Amino acid sequence: MEEKTSKPAKQGAANNKTGLIAAIVVAVVVVIAVVVAIIIMTGKKDDGQANDGNNGGSSNTEVGTMEIGDKDYGFVTIPNNWKKVENEEDGLQYSDPKKEYFVSMLVEDVDEELNAELWAEGVKVVFAQSGVENVETETKNIPGVGDAVVVTGHFGSPYNRWLAAWIVDTPDGKVHYVAVEGPDKNNDIFSVPETFKYTK
Repeated sequence: MEEKTSKPAKQGAANNKTGLIAAIVVAVVVVIAVVVAIIIMTGKKDDGQANDGNNGGSSNTEVGTMEIGDKDYGFVTIPNNWKKVENEEDGLQYSDPKKEYFVSMLVEDVDEELNAELWAEGVKVVFAQSGVENVETETKNIPGVGDAVVVTGHFGSPYNRWLAAWIVDTPDGKVHYVAVEGPDKNNDIFSVPETFKYTK
């Protein structure tokens, strides 16, 4: 059942092989009925295998970093063996070679209906409606950018997905969304949003 929102829902969230977090793109009051279906299609079941190293499930070979993004979405730094999710129609999304970890970036204009706090409230609604557990909200500083509202949670068995959405208002009148998901919340990938900058 689709509910009307004050911002149009983004399309393409149900594409195969994309992260759950990419479905969470609208703030204010939003309930995305297909979120659970998306996680079934795209989330990997926990097979009990440990991740290799700290580069999003990559091998133990040394991996460098690269900067991704553009003047609209902003920029973050990720491992240089990650690939862009080409079939993602909305926003930017990259994944590790095993498609265990995802980083997603979205951006909207700040107005009376949308800012970082409102977007975070929308994320919390989606998490609650989707059965995400251990949902927590806190404020964290992104150096050189400002304070971000961070919403985290865990989508449990059999999918074992940790989710973290960082949402921040920037001086250029935008609200930016940088999200990470994957099976190990202690993986270095979950610090990627701390590298965010809205301009070069």
